[in-house]
Amino acid sequence: MDGYTGVDCATFKCPGSTACSATGVGKGGACYTMAEMATVSEVNGDLLGVSYTTPWDAGKIKGCDCKMYHHGPFAVLTDFDGYDCSLIKCPTGDDPSTVGGLHEVQTIRCKATAGAFLLTFRQVLTSTDQITDWPGISVGDSAAAVRTAVLTMLQQATGSPPFAYAPNDVAVVMTKVSDGTESSTACSGTGVDIAVTFLTHLGDLPLMTVSNPSGTLSGSGSGTPYSGGTVVVTETVPGTYENAECGNQGICQRKKGTCACLPGFDSGDGSGQSGLRGDCSFDLGNSDDSGFIKEVQSFVCTANGGSFTVTLGAATPVTVAWNANFATMVTALESLTTIIAPDGISVMGSGSQTVVCGNASPDTIYVHFLRNFGDVEALTFGTTLLTHGSAASITQNAAGTTVQGRA
Repeated sequence: MDGYTGVDCATFKCPGSTACSATGVGKGGACYTMAEMATVSEVNGDLLGVSYTTPWDAGKIKGCDCKMYHHGPFAVLTDFDGYDCSLIKCPTGDDPSTVGGLHEVQTIRCKATAGAFLLTFRQVLTSTDQITDWPGISVGDSAAAVRTAVLTMLQQATGSPPFAYAPNDVAVVMTKVSDGTESSTACSGTGVDIAVTFLTHLGDLPLMTVSNPSGTLSGSGSGTPYSGGTVVVTETVPGTYENAECGNQGICQRKKGTCACLPGFDSGDGSGQSGLRGDCSFDLGNSDDSGFIKEVQSFVCTANGGSFTVTLGAATPVTVAWNANFATMVTALESLTTIIAPDGISVMGSGSQTVVCGNASPDTIYVHFLRNFGDVEALTFGTTLLTHGSAASITQNAAGTTVQGRA
């Protein structure tokens, strides 16, 4: 029977003209049973670590695990997609019509006096072969050497390190735990903080993990695991840049895996500038009069109690609690008759704050107008009912925190 296989025709075939469109080297995907698929299931690049073996369908139903392949000459990947792996994923990037995004920063604190350590990120080691390439990151390595090791982990191995070609880049800064001054070595007995900023891996990323072998290894290099202390990785700045298909400013052409950018947008670098990602994340702005720009306004609310009112134009003001989360703020704004809804507003903060007001050093809150096009008049706030230990306030649209809309 078509669609089934096995001597008793009791097992599903995988879709595709050939199974999972694997028509040659570097194309398509692999055909797996549900039991096999469970072992390779991921969330944000990390294995789930689950099994699926006992249900009756574990070995009966099959599907495609689409693969990622390097297609040179540059360090770029073809990432297949679709139920039969016949399509290709498009580049992803930050939406240029939002502001205030942050790059992920993870800090490695190394207290060690000798040896070396390896890192793992999304199942890939800082050394692709930990035996022949050991010792990984040595305690005496410079910031440049650590950067090379991290890029080796992020980048598919094409050419020679450091792999600085987009779409993979990081910045590495090393400081002494004792006094905060620059450190020339990756580790010390009193501790060194190695801050790794992910410049082109966007969004909230999984943690790098320390992945050391035990004992002494030898090969093209040799060494022993770090000693005399600890190596710990923490997330110091969660990534808030979007990692959206075509940067939300293009149409994905899935047969080719390329973005057709909307007028006014072009390929970016992951940091808001022109680059080689192919993701439509670079706003050409005034250099291209065919493009339009969505309005972004901002405010900073200093308060620890009470509520404020907000309106746009002649609409009846709505009341918002000082500790309302961003979703509540969106709902309040979209209830105004002068704002086009639904999906007319997005709200985000400049840092880790999750509510609209803060007690001390509050974040800047950005209001992104998604459907009110052109130059939108400023929101109007009422602060009479806000409270604070000293003085409650809302300041609006500080220099460098707004984007004037253009239809």
